[in-house]
Formats: sequence, C-alpha cells, structure tokens
Amino acid sequence: MTEKEANLIYLVDQFYNNSWNKMMLVISLLIAFVGIGFPILFEYVRNKKDAEIRENIEENKQKLKNFEESVEQINSKNKQLKEEFVIFRDNLNKEYEEQQLILLESIKEILLSVDENENDTDETTPTTSLVDDEIIKIEKSLSNDLSISINGQIISGGTVKEFYRNVFQYLISQNINFYESGPYATGPVRYLINTKNNHKNGNKFTSPILITDDYGNKFYVETHKSKLSAYNDIVNYLNRIKGLDIVPVHEQLHHSL
Repeated sequence: MTEKEANLIYLVDQFYNNSWNKMMLVISLLIAFVGIGFPILFEYVRNKKDAEIRENIEENKQKLKNFEESVEQINSKNKQLKEEFVIFRDNLNKEYEEQQLILLESIKEILLSVDENENDTDETTPTTSLVDDEIIKIEKSLSNDLSISINGQIISGGTVKEFYRNVFQYLISQNINFYESGPYATGPVRYLINTKNNHKNGNKFTSPILITDDYGNKFYVETHKSKLSAYNDIVNYLNRIKGLDIVPVHEQLHHSL
C-alpha cells in the first residue's frame, strides 16, 4: 500500500468518524429536546387549556348567579304583587261591606221613621229586626273596633257588648253617677239603659248586659245594635252626663258617624 492510498484511507476514516460524531450529537440534541422540551411544551399547552376551562367555569358560575338573582327578583316581585292584591281585595271587600252598612242603616232609619209616624209600636218590628240582624252579621266580618275618649281615657271594644261593658265599667271606676237622670231612651219605645230588663213598651231587652256599681245598684244595657247605631247612642248618652269630656274616635268607622 502506497503512502497516497494510506492517506486516502485515513481521510475517508476521519470523514466517517466526524459524520458519526455529528450524527450522534444531533441525535443527542433531539433526544434532549424530546425529553425536556416536549414536556415543557406539553405543560404550557395544558396550563393554557386549564386556564381557558377555569375561565369558562367562572363565566358560567357568574351567569348562573345572575340567573338565580333574576329568579329571586321575580319571586320577590310576585310575592309583593300577591300581597298588594290581597290588601286591595280585602280593602275592596271591606269598602263594599261598609257601604252595605250605610245602606242598611239608612233603610233602618226610614223604617223606624215610618213606624214612629204611624203608631207607637215597638221599634223592633219584624222588618227592622231583620235589618238589624243583617247589619250585625256584616259587622262581625269586619275587624273594626269601637273606641271613644272619656276625659282623655281611650275606651275600646271589638264588639258592641264588649265596648258598652268597658265604657260603663270605666264610669263606675271613676265614681261617675251616670244614672242620675234615670233610664235613657233611644227612641219612642226602646231604652239604652234601665234598672229593669225591659224597654218602655214592656218588651225584654234582646241582648242585655248587667252592670252593677259599687253601691250594689243594677242596670241593664241593651247591646243588640249595629256598631254605628251603638256608637251614636252611647255618644249621645254620655254627652248628657255632666263633667264628662267626650271625644269620638273615628278610627273604627270609615264613614261619618
């Protein structure tokens, strides 16, 4: 083998050795990229995707929250409308019943006026009794209390009977001689208060209460009246008693007494 051939073989061997080394270096770099760079890239993509998912979740949560708030507002508005409707309905029914009372009171006054002009028979004729019963029945459905101020003291009652009892018990507690002028008549033949359980024509009181003062005196008070009539009667009666400061309290009736 000549020196020239030997040099050629050496150069070829060096070429292959260098090529191999370079290839191994490239392969090593590729392996390093795949082993290190790819996981980093994968982690970056995954984090970006997770961020997008979290953002979508938060956005959907906010939408759900807004929807729930809207539903709550609608429910609250519906509740308010229902309450307003109930109040409106009750006020309408109350106004209707009170107008009925006014009409029935007017009818009763006309009937009593006719009876009084024609003869002196009992005020509680069958017709007027029916009107009275109808008035009392309507008043039972109303929650209006009766109230009056006597010498600055408010006296109240949910029914005519309770109201009258409280009024007379107050008069007794204040040592007020309410029976000084004797029985008190509200019409031609009916008493409001009497020492006997009888009206002027001898008929029994329909719904009396018995009042006893500190001296043992007994008085019967007729309570079979509509609230409107009862209120007018007691105001007129109390105004006859000296030393009393009577102030009507009209909260219980929307119409004029």
